[in-house]
Amino acid sequence: MRRQEIFERAVPPMVSVVLDEAALMRGAGDSAVMKQQVERLMLMAQRPFVSIQVLPMSAGPHAATEGSFIVLDLTQTESVVYVEPVGPGQLLTDVEIVGNSGRRFGSLQGQAMSPAESLVYLESLHGGGRDGP
Repeated sequence: MRRQEIFERAVPPMVSVVLDEAALMRGAGDSAVMKQQVERLMLMAQRPFVSIQVLPMSAGPHAATEGSFIVLDLTQTESVVYVEPVGPGQLLTDVEIVGNSGRRFGSLQGQAMSPAESLVYLESLHGGGRDGP
C-alpha cells in the first residue's frame, strides 16, 4: 500500500499503538485474512520506531471505552487529536482536549501488555494457538 511507504523512509515516524485485544479476537474477514493482518502487526512491532501494545480484555473499562483516537505530535510543542465518531473524522486542536487525550493514551499504555509481551501474544495468535488468526 502506498500509505505505508512512509515507514520505509530513512527517518520514519515514531508510532506507538495500543490495540484492544477485542479487535484481534473479533477479526475482519476469514482466518487467512486475519493471519495476514497479525503477521503484518508482528513485522511492524519488530521495527525500532514502532511500539505495539495489546490492551487485554481483562483490563476491563479503560480510557478508550468511548472510542478510538489518535494523538499526533506534529512538533515538540504542537499536537492534535484525530477522532472518528459516527460520521466523518475530526481533527481537534483544543489544548485541553489534546492534553487530556495524551493522558488517556498514557493510561492505556499503562494497562496494556508491554511491547515484548504483546509481540509474544501476536506470535501465539499467528501460530494458531486458538480458533482464529
